[in-house]
Amino acid sequence: MDTFYEESAVNQNARKGERNYKIVNFFYYLFLILSVLTGVGVVFNIPLPLGAGASQEQVEYAALQRTWFFMILFLFITFLGFTIILNLLRRRINVSYDYVFVSGELRIAKVFNVNKRKLVTRLTQEEILQVGDVDSSAYDRLRADPQTKEVICTSNSVAAEGKFFLYVLAVESVKKLYVLECREELLLNMMQYLRRDILDRDYIPQAKKNVQR
Repeated sequence: MDTFYEESAVNQNARKGERNYKIVNFFYYLFLILSVLTGVGVVFNIPLPLGAGASQEQVEYAALQRTWFFMILFLFITFLGFTIILNLLRRRINVSYDYVFVSGELRIAKVFNVNKRKLVTRLTQEEILQVGDVDSSAYDRLRADPQTKEVICTSNSVAAEGKFFLYVLAVESVKKLYVLECREELLLNMMQYLRRDILDRDYIPQAKKNVQR
């Protein structure tokens, strides 16, 4: 029988993030339109070379045309730069994550402003080397390894109620240390398919851990 489990790590500042996203998105499209318009202006105002017998008026007009061309080119580069920066910025605002575990495969997706999704990774059980709680010495050792790349898959610095930060060490093209904000149910579903020795030997069940605090 197949196993299916899904949950989300919602941005705890979602309301503020949604407002900021709308502002950034508005200016992104504004500068995108300006970039297109000035880009067309650059194409249609490329200075043409003068012939050997050009008159003084033609020389003066050509100089004016070059000045106008470089002004439009400057504006195009400026608007394009703002467009690129705003596009990168809006990808960092109001971000949440979805985790789906389907019969041995963990899928992590990044969600932008609720409705836009991008797959981060799909990890098979063969690719997962170790799992455990971020509150462990094993995580600190793995994080300090220069050959391991850490990938944070949550926008929150403090786990929501009933959740904890789970690390998943996996080998893809390189070793990656994924950090998820999830309920223990995700880990329990994963352990139905993973070898027992993959679980961090210092792992403490969350119910017991909360009692010890």
